[in-house]
Amino acid sequence: MVKVMFQDANGNAPFAAAFCSIRESRGVMQETLANLKAQGVAIVAADSQRIVTATGAKYWLA
Repeated sequence: MVKVMFQDANGNAPFAAAFCSIRESRGVMQETLANLKAQGVAIVAADSQRIVTATGAKYWLA
């Protein structure tokens, strides 16, 4: 199992936003990225392992 971690822009302690299999992790990150873009969130960096928004919020696999 892989954890999808999230940390908000204020730097609060990160927490596990989702749990998924390694096989599903890429799809989960792609879906998260698509949802953020649909909400109009500016993305600074994104790949299959991490997403960083312009506000400083972060998602990553652990």
